[in-house]
Amino acid sequence: MTSISLDRWPKWEQVILFATIVSLGIGYPFFESAFGGKSVSLTDYLVIFFLPLIGWKYRKSLVTVIMSKKIVPTYIFLSSLLIPIFFHLEGDGWVSVIGWLRPCMMFVFVVLLFREYKETENTVVMASWTLGLITSTVGLLGWVAAVLLNIENPFVHIRPYYLGIIPIQLSALDGHPNGAALVLFIIITVLYFLNRDAKTNKVVIAAGIFGMIMTLSKSILIYSDLVCLCITRGKRYSKVLINSVGVFILILYLIFTHALPQQVKDVHQNNASFYIYSQKPLVEYMGLSLVKTPYLANKIAAVQIFLEHPWTGVGPRNFVPAMEQMKLNGSYPAESIYLSPHCTYTSVLARFGLIGFLGLIYYMWWIWSSIKTVKNRTLRSLFSIVYFCFGLEAINSDLEYSHLFWFFNAWLMTYLLHQSSSSYDHEEYARQQGGNSQYQQ
Repeated sequence: MTSISLDRWPKWEQVILFATIVSLGIGYPFFESAFGGKSVSLTDYLVIFFLPLIGWKYRKSLVTVIMSKKIVPTYIFLSSLLIPIFFHLEGDGWVSVIGWLRPCMMFVFVVLLFREYKETENTVVMASWTLGLITSTVGLLGWVAAVLLNIENPFVHIRPYYLGIIPIQLSALDGHPNGAALVLFIIITVLYFLNRDAKTNKVVIAAGIFGMIMTLSKSILIYSDLVCLCITRGKRYSKVLINSVGVFILILYLIFTHALPQQVKDVHQNNASFYIYSQKPLVEYMGLSLVKTPYLANKIAAVQIFLEHPWTGVGPRNFVPAMEQMKLNGSYPAESIYLSPHCTYTSVLARFGLIGFLGLIYYMWWIWSSIKTVKNRTLRSLFSIVYFCFGLEAINSDLEYSHLFWFFNAWLMTYLLHQSSSSYDHEEYARQQGGNSQYQQ
């Protein structure tokens, strides 16, 4: 493991890596493009601006990476998304190719920044620590301003929620409670496994957990489950008990994301949450009801779209028009404003068809198989927790183009490249770090 230290700080590449990691927690767009209202984030700017520079400096490494067998699964997955796009280039469909290039550039960019792997761990820890502190502080200040001073600000989210309650949810710099919760969970996980400085760990992890709770995101159910797994790792607890609690929490998460608890009187009086799919309750009991949400409705709609376009889907930019057509046909409620798939699995099915979906399944299988080959126990645990989180988060989020997802894909692949390289001496690096390196086996 490593501690936060400015002694090893740095080459300019590490400064860029630091800025890139911090930018992953900023969801607000820096530019609204003319192409269908698509936004350009700070991360996009950094990648577009610095990729040519990094690519030129590490041009030899770039060729090595491109020719490596370990990158083939990534080629297969990205190709499975690109091939269907070429069947939907009519109109402004060609813009989808630009959208597809974003994860490609992000992947290559991070891989090249991680080429100097011996120096990146300290940068990752420092950037995670900084992002965690910024996200928690900004979010909590925004929450205090909204609650105590009644000041509207972009760092909180206010919307009707469970049982007619309208809470103030922390969204921080991400702009959305779910995104902020995911960022904070990833930061907590990275610091827990990679940062040995107990004092800074306690400060940021405590602030991160509190901030994550204040998001009131449904996802904190699975994040709290994973945090418990981290804490009990290696402890003498019953695996049956831990697994049972984990399954119970997962079931609650699936219920609350697809069936929204509301008061019966609010549902019948049309006073229920504005993102309810239907005013017809699924279940009514003792004054409470469960009402279908867009998370469930959109999954069903995405499967219907897939069945109509099974091989190549409707294309990335045609999903919303397809949903609008379903509104006109009466097969989707006209009042609904949530037209995103809100599920990586059904999103890929509807947008990229069976070709894309098989590519996704294959890539997920390769990731899990690769994690098992990571020789370092600490990193193996870190990657396992993070990708397990991604797998669950993908149930209700669109992650196929997520910068955070592709950052970890690049990190994992780069580590595998270094692990298999005869020029990379793990034991020597461990000795250089005074025997405290995470690379000790």
